[in-house]
Amino acid sequence: MMSRLNWPRELARPDGRAPAELMLPESNIVLDLHGNPAEAKLHVASDGNHHMALAETVAAFLEEAPEAKDVFYMTVPPRIVLAAAEAGAVRIGNLDVPITPHVVIGPEGLLNQFVERGLLYYHAPFMQSRGNAVLVRSGNPKGIRSVADLFRPDVILALSNPVTETASFSVYEKEIGRHLGYGGVAAVLRSGRVPKTSQIHHREIPEILARGEADASLVYYHLALRYRRIFPDLFDLVPTGPMAADGHPEASNNTTAYHVGVSDNGGQFGAPFRAFLFSDAVTAIYGKHGLVRPV
Repeated sequence: MMSRLNWPRELARPDGRAPAELMLPESNIVLDLHGNPAEAKLHVASDGNHHMALAETVAAFLEEAPEAKDVFYMTVPPRIVLAAAEAGAVRIGNLDVPITPHVVIGPEGLLNQFVERGLLYYHAPFMQSRGNAVLVRSGNPKGIRSVADLFRPDVILALSNPVTETASFSVYEKEIGRHLGYGGVAAVLRSGRVPKTSQIHHREIPEILARGEADASLVYYHLALRYRRIFPDLFDLVPTGPMAADGHPEASNNTTAYHVGVSDNGGQFGAPFRAFLFSDAVTAIYGKHGLVRPV
């Protein structure tokens, strides 16, 4: 992916030591591995769709537990979380980065796979999405007001990849089907009419829209909110349903619950971090980013 956007840093520890930096947006850029794996005493492997809230959460935990030194965490699609944990490393270009996660976060189906492979013994939901939203370019030049508008002939819709990001694609497919009916929708969404991401839609979708290759995308509401906040001159969002008094969407029947589990090699900080995820501080952090505790 050729990055055109100036993404903010998402480090648990303040970047005060000014290490040598190699980051060229068109070739050498790593956005979803964070921190120093050699020094960090807590390693977290997570799906990436709530990365903005997790970034604040690991920073807050490190303030309470500075003896952890750093938190090394990855925010990648579920299949990569599992593959990295099984292989003990994740490969980026020519670099193999070792990871043995103390804590795993992701959709229930992902953590069930960890249990089936004997990598976890227990997991529980700690947070939940608030549905989806339509991401559009700033000013909404195509005048998109609803999910139905995504199928207008003058609108190019981009979506996550149904093969490499099955979990998110199925959520978006269900949302579109809920609004438009399910007959024929699946075939259109999987067709060449709808541009797809490669494998990390929470980074690729805004890049696709910023390059003008699509007019809109259906994404988790908290992702759309994040893009609007950090790139206000580039993006806006269109709700897919009524908004509540707190400015976020009302309860939706198409949500995703994020589960957490501590590995059998959870180290000194695995269990404390899991407990921290259920604290009032984390409720507030995730709430600010448009997520809620499961009901």
